[in-house]
Amino acid sequence: MIELNINNQSLGSGRSALFKLIASLKNLTDFKYHEQSGNITSRRIKEMTDILMTLPKLTGISLNLAMNEIDDFGVSFFLKQLLSIQNLTALSLNLNSCTEIQESTVKYLGALLDKQKSLEKLQLDLSETGITNDDLIGLWTKIRGLKNLKTFKFIHPSDESWTNKNCIRLANALSELPMLSYLKLNFAMCPFIESRAFTEITNLIRARPNMTKLKLDYSNTGVKDSDVLNLAAALSQLTCLTTVCIDPGYSDVSDESVVPLVEALFGLTKLTKLFLGLGTHHITDRSIVKVCDLVRNRETLISLNLDLYSSGITEERKENVMSTLSLRKFKRFRIDGKEFGDNSE
Repeated sequence: MIELNINNQSLGSGRSALFKLIASLKNLTDFKYHEQSGNITSRRIKEMTDILMTLPKLTGISLNLAMNEIDDFGVSFFLKQLLSIQNLTALSLNLNSCTEIQESTVKYLGALLDKQKSLEKLQLDLSETGITNDDLIGLWTKIRGLKNLKTFKFIHPSDESWTNKNCIRLANALSELPMLSYLKLNFAMCPFIESRAFTEITNLIRARPNMTKLKLDYSNTGVKDSDVLNLAAALSQLTCLTTVCIDPGYSDVSDESVVPLVEALFGLTKLTKLFLGLGTHHITDRSIVKVCDLVRNRETLISLNLDLYSSGITEERKENVMSTLSLRKFKRFRIDGKEFGDNSE
């Protein structure tokens, strides 16, 4: 695998030299490209794509163009060329804040998914683009056909326009993927997503007893205690889970659902990584005490990340939690973004 992280705007001809070097790596199977310079052009995308097409063993591609002023032409060309790759198994596309990206990109992405039935991993970040929710309707149909897909990560294209209907369409498409074991959905800042959508997503999760990783960002949405209770009941049945990231923060959830949610995690004997977003004033000491109980009883846990910003948890309780949990030998332990304890590998 080769990974390029370009963040120097003055790289100039050096970028072309890097691409030529890549062209010589005929056994390359995985390629990751992260352009942070802010000045990537469609011409550069075309140059990179032409190089990739000369690599006969390439099966995994990750393209991160977030925060760049790239338009539909460059990305559409990239996606159209990928149609000729045989047995593409992994695709990641991050177009965050690329505001000129619109319907044409979705069209060619759909054509690619229709062709590349061998895909096992698909990651899409379409946030803050010019893509509309209506543009994505046809894309969900293409995703239904990815019967080998094991990993799906998705960040919605917009905020207030993302509704129950969009979530339900996505959940229905994912429900037809028998191999799905890693699911990441980010619906943060979508206030119009409510119980109907959360119910469909939870039903999708409940029907995946072999799921190993689950990440759900419901912060700043219309999620309620009843939705979290429903999710808790589903999680208690997913005994293969090793990673759980749940963030219902900055919403109307309270201890009444968060405590049962944490209790549901007690039965997950393979759990190694946990993130909980508890940033709402309705969540108090009751919830964090239950989290401490979980940590004491789950020796498999090696990574713990808690977001307690804006919660109703007292400062005294926070200090107690920090001092108590920092004694545990985690590989990673964070509270409100601050590292604690011995987190060495």
